[in-house]
Amino acid sequence: MPYYVFSVKPLGRIEKLAEFGGFKDASAHAKALRSAQTENVHSAQTENVRSAQIETSRATLTGNPRVAGAGAAEPKIKVMFADNEDLAIELLCQVREPGPTGDD
Repeated sequence: MPYYVFSVKPLGRIEKLAEFGGFKDASAHAKALRSAQTENVHSAQTENVRSAQIETSRATLTGNPRVAGAGAAEPKIKVMFADNEDLAIELLCQVREPGPTGDD
């Protein structure tokens, strides 16, 4: 069975990014994508802080209480193991119960 790498975007939008025959390759690809996301977030943070400061100043001056710095959330990178792509997407959409907490 193949391993699929997906990007899960806000509002449940799912995009297949890659397909691999083994877990090691799929995991390495997903980690590289997550690392690239983290680097992009860090490089953009300085610009976002400056933009938020400008928006806050504008809101204060104009009396318009807009939410400053409300941007889009980064997509989550997920690896799924399934017989086919449709089943992998179905598994991604399932709600999972939280694991046990504490010493139950």
